Amino acid sequence: MGDDLKKAVTRVGPGVVTVDLMKDPQNSSCNRGFAFVEYYNYACAEYSRKKMSTPKFKLDSNAPTVSWADPRSGDSSANSQTKAVYVKNLPKDVTEDQLQKLFEHHGEITKVVLPPAKSGQEKRYGFVHFAERSTAMKALKNTEKYELDGNSLIKFSCVKSYSF
Repeated sequence: MGDDLKKAVTRVGPGVVTVDLMKDPQNSSCNRGFAFVEYYNYACAEYSRKKMSTPKFKLDSNAPTVSWADPRSGDSSANSQTKAVYVKNLPKDVTEDQLQKLFEHHGEITKVVLPPAKSGQEKRYGFVHFAERSTAMKALKNTEKYELDGNSLIKFSCVKSYSF
């Protein structure tokens, strides 16, 4: 399904970098019903988001709900509550403590979430939750390079909510 999803979103618009289809941790043959699509830049993402938000866009027979992982409206109350940073390209054996140590110099971290690694998966992703939104934004916008086991990590976005 992951390859099919990537093909579907690539047909809609340019600039698809990665598609992460979230798997059910209790049953890796099933997906959780959502995915993250990373684009080369905002323009590519916005173009595709608009095209996928029409009733004409379907995955199989379903019209998906398409929204930003990183809300673009700086004034929304939901956006003002966003305190979690999505981090990808993590080594398979990363620990919550390692991820916390990488980001804690920005400010207080309330928790680190690492979804279970999938079999055969070489890279993982996680979420770093900060006590304050300003700290999360500081960590996200900071240009310093983060590395674990020689892998450069990618700070993808602040996320409002997620589930596994």
